[in-house]
Amino acid sequence: MPTFSRLDLDQTHFNLTITIPKEEIKPKVDSDLKRFKQRAAIKGFRPGHAPAHYVKSLYGASVFYDAFTKMVSDHLYGYLSDNNLMVLGQPLPLENQQKYTFNIDQPEPEYSITYEVGHVPDFELQGLDKHQQYDLLEISDLNTLAEKDFTSLREKVGKPVSVEDDIQTKDILKVKSVEFEGSTARKGGWETTITIFVDSIVDSELKQHVLALKKGDSFRFNVNQLEDGRNGTFIRKYILNLPEEDEREVGDEFEGVIEDVSRLTPADVTPEFLSTNFGENVTTEEEALKEIEKATAIYYRSRAEALVMRQIQDRLIEMNQFALPEVFLKRWLVMDGTFAPGTEDERFPSFAVSLRWSILRDRLVKMFDVTVSKEEIEREFILTLNGYFRGQFPPEMMMGFVDRMMKDKKEVERVTNTIEYEKIFRAALDLVTLNPKMVSSTEFHAIFDAAREEVEAENASQAG
Repeated sequence: MPTFSRLDLDQTHFNLTITIPKEEIKPKVDSDLKRFKQRAAIKGFRPGHAPAHYVKSLYGASVFYDAFTKMVSDHLYGYLSDNNLMVLGQPLPLENQQKYTFNIDQPEPEYSITYEVGHVPDFELQGLDKHQQYDLLEISDLNTLAEKDFTSLREKVGKPVSVEDDIQTKDILKVKSVEFEGSTARKGGWETTITIFVDSIVDSELKQHVLALKKGDSFRFNVNQLEDGRNGTFIRKYILNLPEEDEREVGDEFEGVIEDVSRLTPADVTPEFLSTNFGENVTTEEEALKEIEKATAIYYRSRAEALVMRQIQDRLIEMNQFALPEVFLKRWLVMDGTFAPGTEDERFPSFAVSLRWSILRDRLVKMFDVTVSKEEIEREFILTLNGYFRGQFPPEMMMGFVDRMMKDKKEVERVTNTIEYEKIFRAALDLVTLNPKMVSSTEFHAIFDAAREEVEAENASQAG
C-alpha cells in the first residue's frame, strides 16, 4: 500500500509525498509488460513473438516508468477525493525530485514523488439571508410607455399619405436634385431623385430649414449631412443612386425641389386592429394599453432582477473573502500558459475575483441542488432559434437544428451555465430582502447601462 506524507505550508497550500513500495509496483509492471509484448511490433519478430527477455531489455524501463506514473496519479487523486479537497489548478510535482533509473531487474525498495497542491479551505457561506437588502427597481411611468408603444404600433401598421402644406420630423421626402457648383448648377452634373428621411438629417440647421418648407419648395443641401455615419460608397449607391460601374466624380452640393412629402398615418383603432395585435379578448383601447403595461412591466422586472442578481454576486464575493493559494496559483497559471511570465502580479487580482465567484457558484449549485436537464437545454435552443428566425421553420426542421446544436459541446456548456445561473439566483432571491423602489424608465436605463458597462469593463480586464 502507498504511504502519504503531507506538509501543510498554510491553510490553502501543502506538499504531498506519495511513496509506493516495489511490492505494489511489480505486479503492475509484470502485467503491463506482458500486454506490451503481445502487441509490440519488433523488427525481426512476428507481432507478439519476440522473446520476453528481449522485450524487457528494450522496453522494460519505459513500461516501468509508465506503470509508476499511472499508479501515482491514481493514488494522488484518490487522496484528494477521499479528503474532500477542492483543488485549484492542478497538483504540480516539485522540481527537485529524487531521480530513479526504473531498472526492472533491480528495482528500488520504494519510489516517491512529491506534489505541490493548492486548494480552497473550508468556509461557511455568508451573504444569503434576510438581513441582506436590495432595491428592486419598478417603473413609475408604465402608462406613458404604453401610450408611446400603442402609438408606435399604430404608425407601424399605418398607411403613408402625401401631404401638401407642411413637413414634420418623421416625414419622407422625394427631392428632385441637381448637382451644384458654387452658386449655379454644374454643367453636365448629376441629376437624380433623392429620398430624404427628415429625422435622419444630421445638420441641425438644415433640418430646421427643411421643417419650415412644404411640397414644391426648393433648397440647397450637402449630401453628407443627410444621414449620420455614411461613407462615400454608401452615399454614391444609396443616396445619389449612381450605378456601380459609373466612376464619374460627383460633388457634395445639390439643390432640389420637394416633389413629394410622405407621412405615415396611424392605423385606426378598429376591432380588427385590436384583435389582430392583442387577441380576441381585447376590445377597447384601454384594454390594449393595460396589456402593453403588463408586458412592459414583465420586461423591466426581468432586467431589474438581473441588476439585483449582479449586486448579490458582488456582495457574495465581498463577504466571502476566503484565502486563495496565491503563490501556487501564479506559478501554475504561468506553467499552464494562462499568464505570460512577468504578468502574473498584474493579472492575478482580476483572475482572483473570477475564481472566487466560480467557487461560490459551485457552492450555490450544490446548496440549491441545481440540475439542468437535456429538455431544458433543448428548450433554450428552440427559444434562441425562434428569436433568430421568428418561427419560420416547421417543427421537424427546427428539431433538426436543435439536434445539431446539442452536439456542440461548447454551446451546450454555455447554455447549461446560463440556465444554472438563472436557477441559483432565482433561489437566492427568496433568501434576501427585496425593497421595491420606483424610478422612471429614463432613470432605469441609466442605471442598467452603467451596470452593463461596468460588467463589460470587468470582463475586458479579466481577458487581459
